[in-house]
Amino acid sequence: MKINKLSFRLDALCIASIYFVLSIAWILCSDQILEFTLGSQELINDYQTFKGLFFVTLTAFEIYALVRGSVRTGCAICAIFKRVA
Repeated sequence: MKINKLSFRLDALCIASIYFVLSIAWILCSDQILEFTLGSQELINDYQTFKGLFFVTLTAFEIYALVRGSVRTGCAICAIFKRVA
């Protein structure tokens, strides 16, 4: 059972790491894109809210997909152990 716990911890670390890297990249790159394309600080301020809402929506789907894949893998591993035992 230690293998399963270690596997789930590594899955959680992997999911958190992917989320962290993509979130930082989104924040830094999207701000630069807004500055480059819009130029006006007033327009940038208006689009910040939409950018934030898009980010939350996108990351919710991302986390769902990563967790779903991890759970499926965990269930498959448990099923293999049950067959062997």
